[in-house]
Amino acid sequence: MPESENFLKPIPFDFHAVYAIIRTELGKTLLYIGKDVERDK
Repeated sequence: MPESENFLKPIPFDFHAVYAIIRTELGKTLLYIGKDVERDK
């Protein structure tokens, strides 16, 4: 396997992993905001 292919191959996997982490953190943040809104009522 050429070096360039070896270098490029992990990028899509990393993108999906980062996207999953961001989505999870965003979900947690939205949950916390929702709880704060409920508490303020």
